[in-house]
Amino acid sequence: MQLITAVVAPSRIDAVLRGLRTFGMAGWNLSTVYALGSGPVAHVRLELVAANADSDDVVRVIIRAAAPAKPPVWVTPVDLAVRVRTGEHGPDAVR
Repeated sequence: MQLITAVVAPSRIDAVLRGLRTFGMAGWNLSTVYALGSGPVAHVRLELVAANADSDDVVRVIIRAAAPAKPPVWVTPVDLAVRVRTGEHGPDAVR
């Protein structure tokens, strides 16, 4: 499993989420973050966990849907995921 994180402009987040839904991704977390370039500018931080086999495709979906902007995207390995409500572990916890 991989944790995929992207910082997307607010104007592009709806397109990114539509692309992820079309790809079959159902769950993600969104939060507001501030980029400090020429003053604080609000952006949306998107986080989701994907299967190893899907992570490259998910990154492509995010980048294409966010165009023409080029959001920073990074991928982090996930050793264990637990769905607390049901007690599921591993890949079953993120489906």
